[in-house]
Amino acid sequence: SLAIYYRGDYLRSDTTKRGWANGSGLGVALDFEYNLPLRDHHGVISLSVHDFGFVAWNKMSSQITFDSLTTWKGVQVQDVFQISNDTLNLPQLRDSIHYNEQRKSFLAPLPVSVHLRYSRFFNESDFYEIGISMWPNSSAVPLVYGGVSHFIGSHFMVSERMSFGGYSRFGIGAEAQWMPCSAWLLRLGTNHIGGFTMNSARGRDLYFTLAKTF
Repeated sequence: SLAIYYRGDYLRSDTTKRGWANGSGLGVALDFEYNLPLRDHHGVISLSVHDFGFVAWNKMSSQITFDSLTTWKGVQVQDVFQISNDTLNLPQLRDSIHYNEQRKSFLAPLPVSVHLRYSRFFNESDFYEIGISMWPNSSAVPLVYGGVSHFIGSHFMVSERMSFGGYSRFGIGAEAQWMPCSAWLLRLGTNHIGGFTMNSARGRDLYFTLAKTF
C-alpha cells in the first residue's frame, strides 16, 4: 500500500485582468547602494540591495490550500487475475489532487537580491569588475560574474561580462552606456546573449535605463 499526505499553500494573482498596468496589484520597491572607494582612487567596492519591497494583490486573487491524504491499498492477487475471462485488471492510483480555493487579497514579497562588487581601473580607459549576487528568499543559486569595460571618449562606454549561477546558469552579456552632456545616462544591454540565438539557453533578458544626474 502507499499513502501520500500533502499540505501547502499556493498564491496566485488575479488572472481576470490582462495587459500592462491592469490594476491586479500595486507595490513598491527600493534599491540601496553603498560605495567604498579604494585608497588609491582607482577602484571601488560596492554593496547594494535591489527590489526590497512587496506587491499587494487585489481581492480577486487566489489562495489555494492543499491538505489531504491519498491512500492506495495496493494490488491483491485475486483481484488481478480473473480465471473466468483470463484478463489482467490493475487498480489505478487516483491522479486527482484535492484543494480548497479562496478569493482574497494578499501581500507578496519581491525577490530581493544582495550584490557585492569589486571594480578597478587597470589603465586610464579600461577597468575590470568581479562580483556575486544572491537571492535570499528564492531558490536561485548565487550568481558570480566578471567583466571588462572600456571608455570610448568621455561620454561612451561598452562592457562585456560572463556569469555563472542564478536562474539560468551560464551567461554571456554586453552593455553600452552613453552620457551626453554629462547630465543624462542611457544604458542598453543584456546578460544572456545566447537566449536570443539558441533554443537550449536557459535565460534571455534585455534592459534599458534612462537616468538623470543631479
